[in-house]
Amino acid sequence: MQYSPEQKNSRTVNTIIALSLLFGAAAYAIPVVCEAKGVKYMPWLFSLLTLFSVVTALYFLVRYKMTGFVYALRPRSEIESDPSLETAYAANFNIARMPADWVDFVVMKSQGSRMPVTECVLSVGDLVEIIPVSPKGKGGLTPSDVAKKYRERAASDFAFYDYTLSYRWESATELVFIDGQKYVGIIIEADEALEGLLRSLKK
Repeated sequence: MQYSPEQKNSRTVNTIIALSLLFGAAAYAIPVVCEAKGVKYMPWLFSLLTLFSVVTALYFLVRYKMTGFVYALRPRSEIESDPSLETAYAANFNIARMPADWVDFVVMKSQGSRMPVTECVLSVGDLVEIIPVSPKGKGGLTPSDVAKKYRERAASDFAFYDYTLSYRWESATELVFIDGQKYVGIIIEADEALEGLLRSLKK
C-alpha cells in the first residue's frame, strides 16, 4: 500500500513565488533607472535584494512544487522473496494480515524528473506511537512536545524528520519508532486509509 500527499496550499505557494520574482525584477531594474537619471544608489543593496528574491522563489518552487513524497507499507525484502510466505499470506501480500515485524514503513522522495530516492525504511514492528500533531498544538501535540516527551523518557536525544508536503501544514501525523537505543519521529501527511492500517498493524 502507498499514498502520496498533495500540496494543500498551492495558491499561497504560487503567490509567494510570483511576488518574489516581481520583487526581484524591481530590485534589478531600479539601479538601471537610477543610473540613467544620474541618481545615487547602493549597488550592493539592490544586488542583495535581487539575489534574495530569486533564491526565495527557487526554494518555494523546488520544495513545494517540484518535490513529492510517497509513503509505503511493504513486506520486508526477505519476506517478499520467500514463496512459502507468499502462499501463506495470499497473493500480492495482504499487508493487513501480516505481523508488524514483517512490514516496513518506507518514505520515498522525488524532485522534478529525478528518480525517487528512499529517505527512510523502518520496521512497523518498531512503531511505538501514532500521534496527531500540529504546529500550534490544535487537536494534538506539537512536534516539539513529542520530542520533549521522548527525550525525557529515553534520557537521550530525539530526532524527528519532516516528510510533509504542504506549506504551513495545519495537521499531520507523527510516527514514533524505536531505532536501536533511541526514538525517531517521522512526520507525514497520511490519509485515513494509511493511518488506519498503521494503527491496525501496531496492535
